[in-house]
Amino acid sequence: APTCIHDDQAVETIYEDIEMAMGKVKTQYTLIISDFNAKVGKKLAGDHAVGDYDISSKKQGALLVEFVERNNLRITNIAFSKLKNRKWTWESPKEESKRKIHFILCSNP
Repeated sequence: APTCIHDDQAVETIYEDIEMAMGKVKTQYTLIISDFNAKVGKKLAGDHAVGDYDISSKKQGALLVEFVERNNLRITNIAFSKLKNRKWTWESPKEESKRKIHFILCSNP
């Protein structure tokens, strides 16, 4: 996925490509696992795509949530409580920071 140095159009193009691929294959369940380079915040009232247990939000995170809601998906790896030291999915090369930027999306029952 595009990093934070890319513009929103590059990110939206990725989501459009995924939607096109999803439209070509009809399945009972959809599962997408990817490095989205996005940070997603906690669930808000009326939000069905995001879980209760994430810690931050950025622009690419907002685009991911829009994509998930538009396609009736759910971000599953933030739907469950975890210890703070187990919430990250990426670590910087010099181990200076840890982030959760990889997500598992599945069809929303």
